[in-house]
Amino acid sequence: MIEQIAHLVITTHIHDNHGERDDHLLTGDGSVDWDGVLAAINTDVYDGPILFETPRDERFFDYKLPNMRTIAEDHLVRRQAAAGAQ
Repeated sequence: MIEQIAHLVITTHIHDNHGERDDHLLTGDGSVDWDGVLAAINTDVYDGPILFETPRDERFFDYKLPNMRTIAEDHLVRRQAAAGAQ
């Protein structure tokens, strides 16, 4: 589904949850299929920003910041490669 509407998306707000409410968990702490989501947004169709929505509790950042950085860097590398190919 994401692939079909990616050209209409201006920005993303990324967070995880368990499918019952808007928990704003860090990526990997809920039940979202992140491999599928990232494969869908890391295409040539979507080149917008990625905004991580996070809980306010700072202790979560120590163990999740590397994961969030990897997601952001992978997206940036793909965008730069796409821009260089044009």
